[in-house]
This record gives sequence, C-alpha cells and structure tokens, in this order.
Amino acid sequence: MKIRLFDLQRSGGASAEPQIQALIQKLDRFQSGFLQPISAEADRFINDLTEAVAKDFQETLNSSRKKTADAGILFLIVSGATLIMLIGTAVFGILTIAKPLNALTKPINELAAGNFSVAIQGSAAKMRLVR
Repeated sequence: MKIRLFDLQRSGGASAEPQIQALIQKLDRFQSGFLQPISAEADRFINDLTEAVAKDFQETLNSSRKKTADAGILFLIVSGATLIMLIGTAVFGILTIAKPLNALTKPINELAAGNFSVAIQGSAAKMRLVR
C-alpha cells in the first residue's frame, strides 16, 4: 500500500489526489483495526513478563540473602566449636602432659647431680634405680 501511495505522489496530478486520500484512509483503518490491537497485546505481554521477572528476581534475592545468613550462622557455630576444641586441647595438654613433666623436672635434675636416692612424688609404683 505504501509503495502504491509513493507512486501516486510521485506521478502527481489532480486525479491522483483522491486515490492518495483513499490509500491514506485504508492505511489508517489498517493501523487502527489490525496494528493497534496487536500493539496493545504486545504491551500487556511485555508488562506481564516484566512483572514475572521482577517477582522471580525478588524471590531469588530473598533466597540468596537467607542462604547467606544461614551460612554466617553455620560459620559462627563451626568457629565456636573449633575454639572450644582448641581450648580443650590446651587444657588437656596442660593437665596431662605439662604438669607431670614439671613435677619431674626437680627430681631429674637431682639425679643428674648424682643424688640417686630421689623420691618421685605422685608415682603409683616405687621406682628403684640400679647402678
């Protein structure tokens, strides 16, 4: 239709004017009867799609924030448990290893000095040193 309209405009003349007006009216009817409903439907579809994507994005964002918060809590729990285990290990080492070794330091030094009649405190069995 547009090509015919351009041809009529180019040829000019008085007889072309009514045909040009008729083609313009046909184009207006075509636009209002066919293109506008399609355009309105496309606008509705785009708006619905935009709302769905925005809703999905918001749900994903909220889910990510919750997972991040859960990971933070899990990190605190694991860190706290690790700290408690480290403190427990240190206390265990002090009570079961370092304290008895410190108690043995003085008698060992006396043995090193040549005193073989040293008694070791806290031992369940009596120890006898043989020369």
